[in-house]
Amino acid sequence: MNILFIHEVDWLKKVVFEIHNLAEILSVRSHNVYAIDYEDSWKKNGIFDLGNLKTKEFEGISRAVPGSSVSLRRPGFIKIPVLSRVSASFSHYFEIQKTIKEKNIDVIMLYSVPTNGLQVVHIARRFGIPVVFRSIDILHRLVRHPVLRPATRCLEKKIYARVDAILAITPNHSRYVICTCLSIPACSIHRLIAPGSAKNGGSRRKTGLLFSSVLFLSSAGSMLLFAGSPVSSIGYRRRNC
Repeated sequence: MNILFIHEVDWLKKVVFEIHNLAEILSVRSHNVYAIDYEDSWKKNGIFDLGNLKTKEFEGISRAVPGSSVSLRRPGFIKIPVLSRVSASFSHYFEIQKTIKEKNIDVIMLYSVPTNGLQVVHIARRFGIPVVFRSIDILHRLVRHPVLRPATRCLEKKIYARVDAILAITPNHSRYVICTCLSIPACSIHRLIAPGSAKNGGSRRKTGLLFSSVLFLSSAGSMLLFAGSPVSSIGYRRRNC
């Protein structure tokens, strides 16, 4: 499969967490894995460094799993506060569309909302590509400027209602997602139990089951709950809400 991960944090500098683990384990399972990020911790390299809209490409990225390889694309932006996000929203739109066409993407794993969430939903629907949203936090509460939090919450609602499946990080968080997106009819919450360590080489064989479950259940209008990083063994338990 050709899988595209999309986030709005610096893939290269962000502390390694599950997005790196999941993407890289899938890559060693012979999937073609691509990622699009946003350099959220940007700094100017001098007073005349205003950035640009050119996309940077990084091949063979591997931060968590030995032998893995992720192709990273980083759309450009203007290095001016506020304008950085606004300009990124435009550059991301075109780069996401370009990547989908060039790499024949089969599914998108989305982690972000304000910078590129709506763009992903719009483009994916046009190309008939399923979008799985991985919800690991209450995103509008992470916004630094309080005045922007209501707008971000509104975006959360719109995106949750339009993706094909949602993976919430904990049972309590899944309830938040359901309350945020009331348009989801009587849904089922599926918990994937994953004991052990992601460093275990045996995890590579099982990860395909995790992602296959996401795609299979999403077609039934279900919500998935995955607790923890992909690891050596995966159990399955169903809870009705």
